[in-house]
Amino acid sequence: MQTVAETNKFENWQLCQINRCRIYLKVITLSDISTVCGKQINQSRISMTPSPVEFSPYKWPLQSSPDPTYWKVWRSACRILTNSDKTLKDPLGEWLATPRQLFHWEISANGQKLYEKKSDHAIIHLCKVSHRNSQ
Repeated sequence: MQTVAETNKFENWQLCQINRCRIYLKVITLSDISTVCGKQINQSRISMTPSPVEFSPYKWPLQSSPDPTYWKVWRSACRILTNSDKTLKDPLGEWLATPRQLFHWEISANGQKLYEKKSDHAIIHLCKVSHRNSQ
């Protein structure tokens, strides 16, 4: 929010609209709306539907979804954080803490398996198999 305000591209009333959307989505930092790799904004996180948050030290106010005109300003604010190819102008670094978002998909550390996380188990959807040509 501070980064958006510092651009001086929005009037105070627009910043209030952006903030209403931010609160509705339970967004605190840029990492809350970024992809896991921290290089892009997760398009589903800037939509009008809040994503599940695993942990939040805050008690968020209950509010109805902001007006569609607010969402238009919210998306404009998100666009100023990205380049034309939709990558973040300032990509995020390594995770320093456990993310608050719930990620339903995870790749193993060695990049060989894709897991779909469920509440009590995980399902492996892809195992990378290396193929070598024999001669």
